[in-house]
Amino acid sequence: NHFHYIDLPVNLGIGGAVQTGYKYALDHGYDFAVQVDGDGQHDPRFLEEMLQVIQEKDLDMLIGSRFINKEGFQSSGLRMINKDVIAYFAKEYPRDYPEPESIVAILKRKKKVAEIPVIMRARAGGVSSISPLKSVYYMIKVTIAILLERIR
Repeated sequence: NHFHYIDLPVNLGIGGAVQTGYKYALDHGYDFAVQVDGDGQHDPRFLEEMLQVIQEKDLDMLIGSRFINKEGFQSSGLRMINKDVIAYFAKEYPRDYPEPESIVAILKRKKKVAEIPVIMRARAGGVSSISPLKSVYYMIKVTIAILLERIR
């Protein structure tokens, strides 16, 4: 298989990296874009179902659901967005906590967002950036970031 990828010369953080992908999708006229975490948890077999759901329900964003497994709570970065949201995210995308903030930004613009259940695999590599000790701090920071996004 042949895949296109972007090799960034500097670390832009998750927000900058994802936005770069959306800029690429916009520049190349994509109708839909998919965001996945880089740890191998997202199973590509769900992409066809996600495409069918986003088209049938005329959604702007579809999220692969979160779940609880024996390893604990896992946050899903699996998302599919349509052309309108690609254009928006190519211009504006949150930097600090992009997953929750981007959902708030889309909902604030009266876009249709839905979630479907997907099965996630165990991490193929790496560890979560959110340790149990950092989770309370993260929750407070995310809450503040979401509140700021709502009043923006």
